[in-house]
Amino acid sequence: REEDPQYVAGKRFLCEVFGSQHPYGRVTEGEAATIDAITRADIVAFYTRMYRPDTLVISLVGDLSGTEARTLMERFFGGWKARGTAGGQRPSVPAVQPLAKKVLIDRDVTQATIVLGHTGISRTNPDFYAAQVMNYILGGGGFSSRLMQVVRDKMGLAYSISSSFAAHEGLGTFSVEVQTKNVSAQTVVAEIDRQMRRMRTEPVSDAELQDAKAYLTGSFPRRLETSKKIVDLVAVADFFGISKNYVQNYLSAVQRVTKEDVLRVAQKYLHPDQAVLVILGKEAEIGKP
Repeated sequence: REEDPQYVAGKRFLCEVFGSQHPYGRVTEGEAATIDAITRADIVAFYTRMYRPDTLVISLVGDLSGTEARTLMERFFGGWKARGTAGGQRPSVPAVQPLAKKVLIDRDVTQATIVLGHTGISRTNPDFYAAQVMNYILGGGGFSSRLMQVVRDKMGLAYSISSSFAAHEGLGTFSVEVQTKNVSAQTVVAEIDRQMRRMRTEPVSDAELQDAKAYLTGSFPRRLETSKKIVDLVAVADFFGISKNYVQNYLSAVQRVTKEDVLRVAQKYLHPDQAVLVILGKEAEIGKP
């Protein structure tokens, strides 16, 4: 993993956005030093604190009645008793990084890996759906997105470029990720900045709005194609405390998004002046970011 430019740049980005002491600022799989330091007692204590019947969510999808499901749960989990207190206090996350940061990781590689962004939104934020539509237009919509059309199609500086919101229980991240030649890294970063500012200042077109909503609503049924996908969706919705009617409400929530909503959430959740920029590449060819 430490030889994978995208992994290294992404890990550094999270650390710079949230700080190394915040859970969101650390990779889930840990580091060599921290893994080596874990003892059996640590694992048992963590299991006792975090794996508990009073915080458990069990989702079942299949040819089962409610009565049959409850009978199964009682049979296999009815005797499970919690020990001690659950979890710990959830750390707070700043609304936006107060200052922009630029980090260059010097590696002898031919392509620069770029991650640019900042804190984003929580999964329960009421603007979640409008932000999804806005992000689709900016960089989440594949070949339809503005970033792809400009950086790949018009400028020819990258094979792929994308933006995304990683929404968590607390504030997640907004980020743009791209790989390009070292010598064009600064040009690509400048164009990302320009497109973020354009999104904040100009209303999107009717065609862009309709294309985004058509894709998001049209692709949603694919998330319900199998029992596995359904059970995952139900579990995630319960974890985040999203409405029990999430599946039914998703389509209408996306369809209600207007051009004014897109502009509003862009102004509220895109912060180019406060962005963290991480570039992994050959410093001699990139120059100072």
